[in-house]
Amino acid sequence: HKRLGHPRYNPAFFSIAVTRSIGDLFFKTGKFTDGKDSGLIADADTRKVTLTTDDKFVIIGCDGLWDVMSYQQAIDFTEARLQEGKSCQSISEELVNEALNMGSTDNITALLITLK
Repeated sequence: HKRLGHPRYNPAFFSIAVTRSIGDLFFKTGKFTDGKDSGLIADADTRKVTLTTDDKFVIIGCDGLWDVMSYQQAIDFTEARLQEGKSCQSISEELVNEALNMGSTDNITALLITLK
């Protein structure tokens, strides 16, 4: 397993936040890395899906959510709270807290978008 880190500098002094990974030239440009691989990529995992009239919501989450919760678990969790009349903000926060309770140790982001 190759560790992500700057190839020229000690990672104790130079590290990267996930939110900066797309554009941080210090980790990606040969001028700063001597052409060595830092392990940093900005290739998003994307999918094109055609929505239908049966679709009620979309959950966008990072790996901290999906590492511990299946898609179906997230759907069931969200549907139950929508039926209770909870807001998208509240449900998003509850998804994050549920992932924490399920043992996620990664960054956790959840965004709920209702379609109807």
